[in-house]
Amino acid sequence: MVFTKNTTEAINHAAQLWSKIPGKVLVSDIEHSSNLLPWLVGNEVVQYRTNPNGTLNIEDVEEMFKTHEDIKLLAITGSSNVTGYKPPIHYLAKLAHKYGAMILVDACQLIQHQK
Repeated sequence: MVFTKNTTEAINHAAQLWSKIPGKVLVSDIEHSSNLLPWLVGNEVVQYRTNPNGTLNIEDVEEMFKTHEDIKLLAITGSSNVTGYKPPIHYLAKLAHKYGAMILVDACQLIQHQK
């Protein structure tokens, strides 16, 4: 565990660390810039589209894991700061682990509302 002054700094540090590990980072198109831009520096990023209403299609996420066998990390918001949508992060963690990847949850908008 590493304590930082804010979420952006934490994700920047994580992205730097993960850039040393081979593979791709999977992110959605609803990510806050703090959970997208750091991954673009030194990491190969695969971005997938969400549904028109901003929710995730779990089958699409799993298809990304199947299509890109070298995904090392799923970086996902815990709660959208635009719509309030909360992806099923526990299910997504199981899915990522099923394909040998880890998960990083940007919980900045989630932590005040959920345990």
